[in-house]
Amino acid sequence: MKKDSPVTMKNFEKVYAAAADLLPNNNVMNVISKAEQEPYRESVLEVFRTGEKIPFRYDDRHLSFLYMNGVIGYEEDDDGQFYVRFSSPFVQKRLFNYFAREMFGYTGKLYEPFEDLSDTFTEKGLNIRNLIRRHEAHLRKNREWLLKDAPVRKDMRIFEAVYHFSLYRHLCDFLGQKRAQVWPEFPTGNGKVDLFIRYGRRFM
Repeated sequence: MKKDSPVTMKNFEKVYAAAADLLPNNNVMNVISKAEQEPYRESVLEVFRTGEKIPFRYDDRHLSFLYMNGVIGYEEDDDGQFYVRFSSPFVQKRLFNYFAREMFGYTGKLYEPFEDLSDTFTEKGLNIRNLIRRHEAHLRKNREWLLKDAPVRKDMRIFEAVYHFSLYRHLCDFLGQKRAQVWPEFPTGNGKVDLFIRYGRRFM
């Protein structure tokens, strides 16, 4: 690339991908090390939930620790209330990828060698509904070992984020051999996550 050439979206995507997956970054590694340690790990997983926002209180020991170490920030709504959000979309993405790999580094056999996949890989592209159904069936069948060590809340229910991580890793493993790309995006900075799929020349 010439020095006087304009920066294109393709250039940005290449640099961003390298920053997210390739280049060492001590600041990011420090954020991850703080987010994964107990007892703060549970608070981080709570921020990934998609329901009600979490009020930001600096006198909350867990929230203040995560805030001071760059894991979370805060946002103000129209009524002057402050709520927890991740410190940046980049940090959120790195944490999402880290926890997804940590919890679901191995997702098991997703389909048989000669299984008919035409209900999912169609002539027009991907059948997303059937793709999700395959994930649900796989999770039900293998729930005992897939979720054996899944972190649970105080009410002993599995954190909502765990299911997001599970779906993401399933899609990555299932589609990876079909030359598809899967990546998460975070439109709000809170728990909401959108999973995008690039299959051939189509985006879903």
